[in-house]
Amino acid sequence: ARIPPDHTGATGAIELYRPSDASLDRAIPLAVDDAGIQAIDLAGLKPGLWRARLGWAHGTNEYFVATTFVAE
Repeated sequence: ARIPPDHTGATGAIELYRPSDASLDRAIPLAVDDAGIQAIDLAGLKPGLWRARLGWAHGTNEYFVATTFVAE
């Protein structure tokens, strides 16, 4: 996950959604480094389609980024 470097210190979460099985959904607290990057270990995810949503608040603004990926 990546947010703008000047947003470090922001609060938020990375949410992983499994469209075919909601019981596999998980939320990971946002904990970026000084460059605004957070590595996420995807090992152990069930193979198939996933959706990821990164949401964070910086100041009085809220931001969201969404994508899909396939775990193997």
